[in-house]
Amino acid sequence: MVDETRSILKVKSPASDDDRPVPLFPPSDTSLPDPTPQAPTRTPSDDMETVHRRLLMDQMASLLVDENREIVHLTGEAGQFLQHKPGAPTHNLLEKVPPVLRLELRGALYQAFQKDETTERTLPFPVPEGPEHVRVWVQPVDDPDVDRRLAQVCFEKVERPNVNTTEDDAPDTPSSTELTEREQDLEDELQDVKEQLQITSEEYETVAEEMETANEELMSMNEELQAKNEELQTSKEQLQSVNEELTTTNQQLSAKVEALDQANNDLQNLMEATKVGTLFLDRDLNIQRYTPPVTEVFSLRESDVGRPITDFTPKIGYDALVEDAERVLDEQTAIEHEVEGPGRTWYLMRLRPYRTVSGEVEGVVVTSIDITAQKHAAEKLRAERDLVSALIDTAGALIVVLGEDGSIVRFNTACERLTGYDAAEAEGTGLRDLLVAPDDREAVTSRLDALADGTTDRADLEMRWASAEGDLHLIKGSFTALRDESGAVQHFIVTGTDMTRHRELEREVIEISDRERQRIGEALHDVISSGLTHVVMRTGTLARKLKEEGTAVTADDLEGISSEVKEAADQIRSLSHALIPRALRQDHLAAALADLADEEEDFSDVECVFVGDDGETRPEDETDAMNLYRIAHEAVANAREHADPSRIQLGLREEGSGLVLSIRDDGRGWDGETPDDEGLGLHLMRYRANLIGARLTLTSDDEKTVVECRLPL
Repeated sequence: MVDETRSILKVKSPASDDDRPVPLFPPSDTSLPDPTPQAPTRTPSDDMETVHRRLLMDQMASLLVDENREIVHLTGEAGQFLQHKPGAPTHNLLEKVPPVLRLELRGALYQAFQKDETTERTLPFPVPEGPEHVRVWVQPVDDPDVDRRLAQVCFEKVERPNVNTTEDDAPDTPSSTELTEREQDLEDELQDVKEQLQITSEEYETVAEEMETANEELMSMNEELQAKNEELQTSKEQLQSVNEELTTTNQQLSAKVEALDQANNDLQNLMEATKVGTLFLDRDLNIQRYTPPVTEVFSLRESDVGRPITDFTPKIGYDALVEDAERVLDEQTAIEHEVEGPGRTWYLMRLRPYRTVSGEVEGVVVTSIDITAQKHAAEKLRAERDLVSALIDTAGALIVVLGEDGSIVRFNTACERLTGYDAAEAEGTGLRDLLVAPDDREAVTSRLDALADGTTDRADLEMRWASAEGDLHLIKGSFTALRDESGAVQHFIVTGTDMTRHRELEREVIEISDRERQRIGEALHDVISSGLTHVVMRTGTLARKLKEEGTAVTADDLEGISSEVKEAADQIRSLSHALIPRALRQDHLAAALADLADEEEDFSDVECVFVGDDGETRPEDETDAMNLYRIAHEAVANAREHADPSRIQLGLREEGSGLVLSIRDDGRGWDGETPDDEGLGLHLMRYRANLIGARLTLTSDDEKTVVECRLPL
């Protein structure tokens, strides 16, 4: 006989067409007991689903378990299939069911969770009334609203059906029936063993995979622990290094503390040795510290530290000390006052905010410096300066004091009267930019540079100053330098005399002289030359008569007299032309220069030429033309007498806004900018150039000497 306790196992696959669907709950022939009569209630039509669900819950023995086989929900009828053991309660399904169901139920749960298959099993289930069988359904729950995997386990009591018997079959003999049932039981048991073996094999493989995974996780954890161990070792080394750094830092801090003590001692000695009174106040104006010189201003003692400064009256006339200290705290700005003390003493009081290293204001620092000597010296210096200013202003000469950069720092009264500029207006501006004419600025600059370099101690220069009204004044100036102990220039002193009227008088004298020369020249030409010519004519006639009559007077004698008289007449005529050139009588300078070149070449063996337009009529002023001609005449005479030239060239040209007269020769020159010994002729040329406002320059290089006079037009 086949053992009744063996289970009959039948697996249903969802993909098989021969499998019938597993119902939510199996049909049952057992009738439910009638419910307790209650008062009839009316149920809304839209709540029938809830009524139906409640009836199913009361009729069906069903459980929901998770992957750990823990019961998460059950119906009321499921309790008759569960057992409760004494001890600590548990929710594990396999611990709750009878032992005969555990093995089969374990395999069914494995099929549901691992393969997502539904399993149906019929198993023997012992009850007190006698052995029965129970049908068990295990199916996975596929619900997207559930956050974990679940399986439904349903129980149903059934009777054991007869195997291989029908109503149409004839009754077998007892031995054959018993043998058939036993074979069937053996086959069923063999099939169950095969399925159980297959399930066990699959469970083993799953467990082996899980063990392999767990082993890998353990190896990973081991590596992590090893890494943590290395990190701890590194941290240990770092801690050891930090400990060494802390030891070094501690030593450095000890050295800093010693240095700070030394600095504190030095500061204390400095505060005691200094002659500057220093008073430290906190934000409440309480005394924190002070230096010994403060006692000259306040009557303080060591016991007064911590007291407010308002308790003390200063010995100096500084009643606003407290107000100024509060202002320094509020505005965080410095305040400085010169205060008079007893006995004509003076103190410089400075109040500054006391700032910490972080920049916060924690109080006020009051310093007092004795400036009595400086104050008295300043008063004396001021008196001396006023005296010097009075002397400069009362002097009749032009006096200008320049700074080292050439700017005006002092302008006396005589300069104000001459130029029309106020001292306040002139001071601070450059002398060259304000007063000196543009053509003279370069010369003034060269003089100042020579004084600054120490090349000369004094420089004289005639220059033109422009007044505020635009008038030009000829100034004969002298430049000197005031130097400090090291020899550096501190100021330039410019003194000058107005030569404008003097030059006008000189011009009038020269014009008178020229007019007189012209008169003399005309007289020589008109009287003497004509008389001599008449004598020549008469002596010539006499010479012819005597020659014809044969008198004792020889013709050669008379011819000699005639020749001498003619030569005298030519010289008188030449002298007349030199005094008053013929071309200048018509204000024609170029033609006069051309005549001068011809006369010089006739008079001497030197080649003399005029380069330029002999029809040029500039300048229009007769005086300017006469002075330029005299300069050219003097230059030609100097070259002939002193340079021994072979060629002299006179030139006249317009260049820019000026008329340029040039005299060039190839004779002996000189070294440097000007000749070492200026003769009378050179002085006359400079004088005439200054007289008409022209600039005279002399250059000598490469065996060429050039005298150039530039007249502004």
